[in-house]
Amino acid sequence: MGLAGVFAEAAGFEPWRTTFYRVALGSLILGSILLFSKKRKWPSLHLCLFFVALGSVLGLHWFAFFKSLKYLGVILGSAMIGIQPLIIGSVAAMILKERFTPRMLLSAGITLIGFVILGMGPHQQQHLVLGIGWSLFSFLLFALLVVANRKWVVSESPLVLTFLQMSGAIPLTFLMTTEPILPESATSLGFALILGILCTGMAHGFYNASMRVLSAPLVGLMLSLEVVYGLLGGWVIGDRISARELIAIGFITNILVFDILHFLKMRKRLPVPQPELM
Repeated sequence: MGLAGVFAEAAGFEPWRTTFYRVALGSLILGSILLFSKKRKWPSLHLCLFFVALGSVLGLHWFAFFKSLKYLGVILGSAMIGIQPLIIGSVAAMILKERFTPRMLLSAGITLIGFVILGMGPHQQQHLVLGIGWSLFSFLLFALLVVANRKWVVSESPLVLTFLQMSGAIPLTFLMTTEPILPESATSLGFALILGILCTGMAHGFYNASMRVLSAPLVGLMLSLEVVYGLLGGWVIGDRISARELIAIGFITNILVFDILHFLKMRKRLPVPQPELM
């Protein structure tokens, strides 16, 4: 998501057009992977239709994220990704009755300080509020998807589920796109391919494959690195923020620090492999 935001802003596409490239080309890649997969398992027809219907939520989630970047910029918009685990945890606590861990409660408190610092700025408050609103809406939709999918990934293929949802998002994004669908130049085509194939199709494919070999702490750490990609990418394409916003980002992205510390802690607990005796 972090890199997708960078490329979307660099391309200059409007949010629905960006989302269309992601879901259309992304589903094409995932479908190709499934076509050559020997272990693919398709769910029942009614579940297939349910997952396709959830695609509209997925498409709206990505649109809202790209919309937030229009108001916040890439750097600040990417920093907002740091609160996504907290929103997912909140929705899971309300719907699935799961409890917040002490680490998440502490992170939520630190994040709140970051929002207070952002709100202290005297300028562009309307854009700031709109951007934060779209960002929170985006992560709330994604949290609902995560909770909805959690029940099904135990028995269904995550790759099949993602493919069906991504395919289900195509009609909505196509109808809502106001700009020309076909790229107008070689540069636009390049950005479209990067957004759909690299940032979506291949990214989801590699992510699903990595879940088989990576531990949960390492997966959490890798997801948090999306924030870093977005921050650095925004800086590369020329996005700039004030010192106050930079301080706020430090508080908002605190979950990255907690993930790093948690990963290092869990790594120390792993048994050290002993050399084989000859």
